[in-house]
Amino acid sequence: MRKLFILFITVVLSSTLLFAQETITAVVTRTKHNPAVIDDLVTRGTFHFKQPGRMCMIFNDGKEKLLMDGSSFIMINGEKSSVAKGKEANHLELLQRVLQNILAGEDGMIDNRDPDMQITRQDNIIRIIPVNTSAKATRRMMFTSFTLTVDPVNSGLTSMCMNEKGGNYTQYDFSGYIFDEIIDDEIFNSGIR
Repeated sequence: MRKLFILFITVVLSSTLLFAQETITAVVTRTKHNPAVIDDLVTRGTFHFKQPGRMCMIFNDGKEKLLMDGSSFIMINGEKSSVAKGKEANHLELLQRVLQNILAGEDGMIDNRDPDMQITRQDNIIRIIPVNTSAKATRRMMFTSFTLTVDPVNSGLTSMCMNEKGGNYTQYDFSGYIFDEIIDDEIFNSGIR
């Protein structure tokens, strides 16, 4: 019985610590869906996470990047870059905090200080949805909601879907995690001055 208990504790601790790493790298498959287009646009890239909260997804040999660092949210597409500001930045900051929580081996549920956003978890699905937003605010929102799927076995992030207006969405599927790999800080550089 004692050996069984020790084995159980070892499995629980190892699955909890699996994602509580200093750095995480993974393969990410991005699927862009638009109901007006027959085929989805699918691109493979890499995901990088470095404690305490620097995240980067890179596609097309570095021509496209999605960066999250503290309260900075930058999307780079070729020579163009977009920086989230205002209320949209608040919603992305909330998403980043949930992602950090999951990648640290937690359940993804955080203390939500944004009264305009609601976080719910049912089984292995976490949803972040706007509540009590005006029609004007809804029109300006880039994303209508976020859906995160967590692996029920090891609590790792398996997918993230950023839902947009009109049935459009961008889904990111994560696989092939590598832990505590050396990640150069330059990878998180946006190039924006």
